[in-house]
Amino acid sequence: MWTIRGYVKQLRALRRPTSNVGTIDGTGKPGPCAGMQFGWCSRPGSFASYGALEAWFEHLRAITIDLSTGLPKIYGPPRDDRLLPHFDRSGPLVFTHGDIGTKNVRIGKDGKVWLIDWGMSGMYPPWWEYIGMLKYKESGRTTPPVPWLWARGIPFMAGWYPAAKKHLKSIRIGLKNPYFLIE
Repeated sequence: MWTIRGYVKQLRALRRPTSNVGTIDGTGKPGPCAGMQFGWCSRPGSFASYGALEAWFEHLRAITIDLSTGLPKIYGPPRDDRLLPHFDRSGPLVFTHGDIGTKNVRIGKDGKVWLIDWGMSGMYPPWWEYIGMLKYKESGRTTPPVPWLWARGIPFMAGWYPAAKKHLKSIRIGLKNPYFLIE
């Protein structure tokens, strides 16, 4: 966990090759966004700016409010717009792996820790890694199950971002995201 924490810090220190938000290929060219943070929505392309990413999530927030107000029997009582948290833009865009879980961590014969499967890596908010790591803890769909120590160590490795988690849980209707159905 110390090593993964160090890797996350190193990734966040990398300079931004582009102003776009989303994945980055080996040449630094922006690609489509990736990650469970987008739920089952159609995967957006890269966003031209941090503000465009924020606007996309705020649009989903509005959809969630509309759906929960129109269908209270399915989604519970209508949501008060003032109580629904907004997108967390408290930190700069940083480089993230985007899919750190036990399935993408390997230990070499020499004891060196390797991160594999960089297909979701790119420029995202600092909380992106934390939320991405939670999918393995909260989904209950991993085989084998996530070790309890790993699950408890996620905030240590990636930082703790309860506001971002609360925001994504609150817009799960708009996201159509099963990972955030778990309380």
